[in-house]
Amino acid sequence: MISTKPPGPSIEASEAELRLRWLRAHPLLVLGYVIIPGFAAALVLTLVIFGLSVRSDSAVGLVIITGGPLCGYVWGLTRKPEWWLTPTAWARRAFWITALVCFAMLPATGYWSPIQWWVWPLVLTLCVLLPTLSGVLAGRARRGFLLPFSPDLGECGFVLFGELNGIAGELRLELTELRWKQGGSGEEVSLLLKQIEQVTVGAVTRDSTPSPRALGKPDGSGGAALPPGRVMAVQGRKGTILFPLKDPEAFAAILERRMAARPQLIKNARVTM
Repeated sequence: MISTKPPGPSIEASEAELRLRWLRAHPLLVLGYVIIPGFAAALVLTLVIFGLSVRSDSAVGLVIITGGPLCGYVWGLTRKPEWWLTPTAWARRAFWITALVCFAMLPATGYWSPIQWWVWPLVLTLCVLLPTLSGVLAGRARRGFLLPFSPDLGECGFVLFGELNGIAGELRLELTELRWKQGGSGEEVSLLLKQIEQVTVGAVTRDSTPSPRALGKPDGSGGAALPPGRVMAVQGRKGTILFPLKDPEAFAAILERRMAARPQLIKNARVTM
């Protein structure tokens, strides 16, 4: 089940704010991961029991086909707390777990070959509606947890993503490192937080020379053409990497907090393991 205690490490100064964020998200996560797929699982079991009361041939095959998705639902409920440390994955996971359970409705319904005209439209509607609802609720949980996108998020172990501006790729802040990749190449690059010397926010114009590059390697090489706009500059031991973000000030503040809290977060993470 989903604990009411926030997962992952945090420092004492941010525990109150982190708990408030988690309590905003928790009821929606319970609905998206427990209640809705649980309702779908109950329907599957009801259909299976009813089908077996009508006929008994191929019963083993029916149990195997419908039991696999139900095991996937149980698997989702028994995940370790670390599974919840990536809020951007909440909606996707909730959708697919519920969709997997709903998929079991199809063989469970077809087994007893219903002749009522309304049965199949109802089942198909549920197979579309329930996963969508789970995903929407988990998405609202993600927004409720991450907003406002303030520096206190840097003092916990949650994986945070920066919203890039004008360039394809991904920027991800983890417990001990900063990871990013370009949309085209897909090559992922990382930089340990302890190797970051300075984080600043600036602006790039069309007249900037030499032409700056974004999402390069830690030594400053490589990268993609940088569009004009606000950027977060991360100074490492070997070079500077530029990240064009829609809100560079907010992400830079979070990154600085994570860098300062890193030793304590690592210590707390070892204690909670």
